[in-house]
Amino acid sequence: MSSISETQSQAQAVADRQSKSRIPFPMAGEAAYLHFNHKGIAALEVAAAGILPDWMDRGFSGFGLIERLTLDGNAAMIRAILDNGLKRLNEDGKLVPMAEIDLDEIDWPMGDIARPALEVICYAYHGESYSEALERMTASLVDSKSNPEEVEHA
Repeated sequence: MSSISETQSQAQAVADRQSKSRIPFPMAGEAAYLHFNHKGIAALEVAAAGILPDWMDRGFSGFGLIERLTLDGNAAMIRAILDNGLKRLNEDGKLVPMAEIDLDEIDWPMGDIARPALEVICYAYHGESYSEALERMTASLVDSKSNPEEVEHA
């Protein structure tokens, strides 16, 4: 039998995962979120491969390709992100596709879509948000520059 604190810890862990796997997207409305499950990620990979068919030859990972196209402001990638990731909470508290937004009518700046999208796409791939990944990689670079002997021997 689990204690109350273990149950609370488990509930907090679920809440933490949910807070990183979806991000509010107020440009699309009060109840709008960006969220990617495995099906949504697969759709992004298909879209990205359609944009850059030789991506594997160029050394990209699936996430790396999506990241690059998103940061470059590739309109087809941004559209795929909105098509597959824009969700709303329904009455049951489940995330469902946000059909009430006409994606052909939006005029949001692509940069305003890119950063929150990368936060949740990175989480879907790596279990950490884009901000966390950048922070970790930056710290790793700083450490390697301050301790070059450790990097050479590693």
